[in-house]
Amino acid sequence: MWFHNISRSLTDKLNSLWKLAEAYQPTENEIKQFADQISNSWTCVNRQIYEKYSKIRMASRTLHGVPLSLLLDKIKKEIFLLKQICESAYDHEYILKGYKLINESEELINILKKCDSKLQQYLSISNITPHLIKLESAIDKYVTNVELLPTKKSFLPDLNIFSLVAKLLTGELLGYESIDPNYVLIENMPKKPVFIIKNVKRKTIYPYYPT
Repeated sequence: MWFHNISRSLTDKLNSLWKLAEAYQPTENEIKQFADQISNSWTCVNRQIYEKYSKIRMASRTLHGVPLSLLLDKIKKEIFLLKQICESAYDHEYILKGYKLINESEELINILKKCDSKLQQYLSISNITPHLIKLESAIDKYVTNVELLPTKKSFLPDLNIFSLVAKLLTGELLGYESIDPNYVLIENMPKKPVFIIKNVKRKTIYPYYPT
């Protein structure tokens, strides 16, 4: 889950940089070059880690130095021979018990065969995550220290900083369906306070005149 969150966050930030680069200047510029550099570093790290861990296999605990996959292949061949013996048996009850054990063994082998890919995936994710964190940190540092908004008006003929921020907040700059900011303001507008006042009626005393 942590790895997927980091990957998604890094992807979103790269897409934002590319969108900004395209909006300011379609040709080569510093923003695009930086985003391309981060993307290439990510691809390079993925390739290096894959080459490092793609050939690692789970070791057997019963046979020292023997990969588990080789031991499973050997057991599978023995199960196949055992199945042929069961088919030639005459005792029906013996055949049923034998097939039951064979099916359980085959299911267990199929599960254990996935150990190699699971191990490779675990090692790859554990080693690539720190690199992704560094790349994301580099983007954050770049955005903080480098002036992304151009000073020349020719880069933004019909946009200004306020419209750019509005497009970013509404999701339009990232390609999402735009959200009307007026609707958001209306929905979040503070409600007028309602005061409850107790209306106390005063008792009127009428004068009494004797007749």
